[in-house]
Amino acid sequence: EMKNEFKPNMVEQATIDFFEDCLENNDAKWTKMWKETQVFAKNHQSGYVYNGLNAFSLGMRAVMGGYTSNEWITYNQIGKKLGLTKVKMGKYWRWEDKNGKKYDGDKFIVEGQKASPVEHWSMNYYLVTDKKWKRVKLEEMKRLIESGTNERADFRSRLIMDGYHWLYNLDQTIIDAPKVSKKKGRKKSAEKLLEDMRSGYKNPPKQVINGHNPCYIPSKDTILMPDISQFLEIDEKHGDLHWLSTGFHEHGHSAGAKTRIYSEEGMECISKGSHNYAKEEFVAEITACMLMGHYGEECRFIMKGKELTDLQSQAYISGWSKALNGDKKKHLVSAIRQAVKRTAHILGA
Repeated sequence: EMKNEFKPNMVEQATIDFFEDCLENNDAKWTKMWKETQVFAKNHQSGYVYNGLNAFSLGMRAVMGGYTSNEWITYNQIGKKLGLTKVKMGKYWRWEDKNGKKYDGDKFIVEGQKASPVEHWSMNYYLVTDKKWKRVKLEEMKRLIESGTNERADFRSRLIMDGYHWLYNLDQTIIDAPKVSKKKGRKKSAEKLLEDMRSGYKNPPKQVINGHNPCYIPSKDTILMPDISQFLEIDEKHGDLHWLSTGFHEHGHSAGAKTRIYSEEGMECISKGSHNYAKEEFVAEITACMLMGHYGEECRFIMKGKELTDLQSQAYISGWSKALNGDKKKHLVSAIRQAVKRTAHILGA
C-alpha cells in the first residue's frame, strides 16, 4: 500500500493547497488567473509558453502575489538580459559587466521576493530486449536505427520529470515588464464568441444547436446544445453568458476524445455517478473556467455592466471534487493537468 501512496512534488503540493483553500473559503481564485494574467504564463526571454501544471501553478502564484505580468524569467536570464557575464571565481560564480566590473546579482530581485518552481520534463529513450529496458541517448538510438542494428519498434520513450526550474515573475525583478495593451472590447455576442473559439479549434466536434439538453456524444463526436433563448428566458441579464459557459464545458469534454487530448478516464464507456464520470465533469468545468477567462474582456460586455460572480462554477467544481474517490489529491492534480492540456488544444496554443 505504501508503494501506491501518492507523494506530490512541490509544484503539485502547492497547487493542491491553493485549490483546496479556494474550495474551503468559497473563493474561485483560479478564474482570476485567466482574467488577470492572460491565460498562459510565458518565458520573457524565449517566449516559451508554459503548459500543463506549470501553467496553472504560475497563474496561481501570480494571483497570490498580485503580479500583473504573465511573463517569467530565470535568475541567469536576468543577468544575460542586463548584458552581464557569469564568471567562475574558485568555487563560486559572480556577475561582471563588459568592463569586468563586479555586479551584485542580489540586486536582480526585489527584496523579499522568492522564486517559484516549475517542473522540468525530459524525454528518455530505452532499448527493449527480452523485456529488459536499457536507457540510451537519442543520438545512439538514431545511430542504431540508421545502421540497421535495430528498428524504431525496438525502442520505447518515456517523458520523465527530472527536476525543477526556478522562475521569477517580472514584477519581482528589476526588469521592466512590457506594457500590455488591454484588448478593446469588441462587444461580441455569446454566439459569436463560441463561433470564434470553434474557428481556432483544430478539427472541432460537430455542434448542433437544437434545443436539446447540453451534452457531448463521444460515439458521434457531436455536441448538442440548447438554443440561447432558453437560457435568456431563465435569466434575461446573464443567460447568454451561462449559455456560453455551457458550450465551453461541452467542448471541454470533446477535447478529451481519442482523436484529440485522449483521456483514459474520459467520457467514453463511463457510467453517470461513477468516479471517472465525476473526474471528467471536474476537468470539463475547469476547462470552461479557463476558456471564459480567455474571453473575459468580451464576456464582460455580455454581462451588461453587472459583474457575474464565479460562485456557481465554484459550487459545481466543489460538488464534483467531493465525488472523487480514492486519493483525491492525486486525482485533483491529474484533473488540472488534463484541463490545461484541453484548454491549450482548443485554443491552438
